[in-house]
Amino acid sequence: MVRFIILSLLLFSQIGIAQTCCTGGAPLTGVLNLRAVQSGGLGIGITYDDNKIDDYMLESEVTPENTIQRYTKALLVQVDYGISENLTGTILIPYLWMGQVNESFNGPIEGSTSGIGDILLMSQYGKLLSNQGSIVFGGGIKLPVGATQNVSEAGRILPASLQPGTGSVDFLLSFQYQTSFRFRRSLTFAQTLNARINTVSKSFTFHETYKFGNVFQVFSSFADQFVIAKLLHTPSLTFRYRYSGYDILEGFGNSNTGGHWITIAPGWATNITKNIVFGFTGEWPLYRNVNGLQITTSRRLVLTLQFLIPKKDPNDLF
Repeated sequence: MVRFIILSLLLFSQIGIAQTCCTGGAPLTGVLNLRAVQSGGLGIGITYDDNKIDDYMLESEVTPENTIQRYTKALLVQVDYGISENLTGTILIPYLWMGQVNESFNGPIEGSTSGIGDILLMSQYGKLLSNQGSIVFGGGIKLPVGATQNVSEAGRILPASLQPGTGSVDFLLSFQYQTSFRFRRSLTFAQTLNARINTVSKSFTFHETYKFGNVFQVFSSFADQFVIAKLLHTPSLTFRYRYSGYDILEGFGNSNTGGHWITIAPGWATNITKNIVFGFTGEWPLYRNVNGLQITTSRRLVLTLQFLIPKKDPNDLF
């Protein structure tokens, strides 16, 4: 169980991958923490995700075009409950602020919206291995709770990429392996795979049917632990690869969606107390090859606060 707590600290600083021009809803798969919680215990995570989207790219080249700037800010609450020693139930609830500025001859045209995004329900199975490692399997379903027909302050209907919800029931599969190094047990490596399988939405105003591209991600993370000023600190470094398929609009693929991204994300987490951890992470692109012409993330910043509420021992008087 100690290694599972270390695992949660490592993943604490992980964040989502770059967001393209047509990625919908909240960054659920990027901010989700895979972690096992002690049976009867409760874990609560609060994440603030600030995604700046203003690099205009033609395939792998950044263009001088700067007529569109976009942002996505999200506040996400993740609650984990230990159903048994190996099984954890998870719910992830996001609230989003999204906006875009288009420059024109008549001045900037702004559009923004906010609201609750789609909710993720997930179960996780974790197991310790005999070789100082651990594995976690996860599977979940995303429920289409978020709005899909919001309008801007000027009354303009916003596109699918600026809606808090996707209008589709989607599925998430995850796997993670973590191990420590013999020469330094506090130094850990984690390899995480996750896939988001999207279904067709019929909720957007401009399209009878819309399907966001399926997403596959690989995270490779290193983390170590140090005691500084009597506090436990966990610096981390994560490399990630993300593939996104084409969006499908009314049966036809959108050639300006999807692609490949590789990013680097250094992070730092500090145990304020035994059961309270604060962390921050920054993410920047190393390689991007998008399909066609897209606006994509230039940088991402994430703040996280995690609480662990263990099951009360019945022998404790207070």
